[in-house]
This record gives sequence, structure tokens and C-alpha cells, in this order.
Amino acid sequence: MDDDFEIDSDEDLFRNPVYYEPAGCNLDLDRPDLGVPQGQDLLNVLLRMRGRVPVERRGLICPDCWDLRPS
Repeated sequence: MDDDFEIDSDEDLFRNPVYYEPAGCNLDLDRPDLGVPQGQDLLNVLLRMRGRVPVERRGLICPDCWDLRPS
């Protein structure tokens, strides 16, 4: 085992932002409501799709990738 390996603490973890195309906004993954109206319902829908529907078909994309897409 690598002696230099240290497990990140919860405070050190950073969640990447997620752009939600259908709503045209970023989701805040640190909030239970995702920072959007009816966010808890949206989270439940997205979680039910997990494993069955690919991420890109759920309307989720990295914001940096979204910015780089051709118009």
C-alpha cells in the first residue's frame, strides 16, 4: 500500500457542478433540493433513471463541456 495515500475528508471533497439542459441551469449537488424549484422531485427522477438511462440522455452535462459545444 502507498504510504503517501490519504483519504480525503468530507471538507476536502469537491463536487463538480452539473448543468441540467432541460432547465438551462447548473445543479448544486451539495443541496438536497439541487438549488432549483422542485429539486427534490427532480433528484428522485434522475436517481430512478440511474443505471437505465445514460447520463447524456438525462440532460446532464459538465458545464465546461456545455460551454465548448458548438452552437
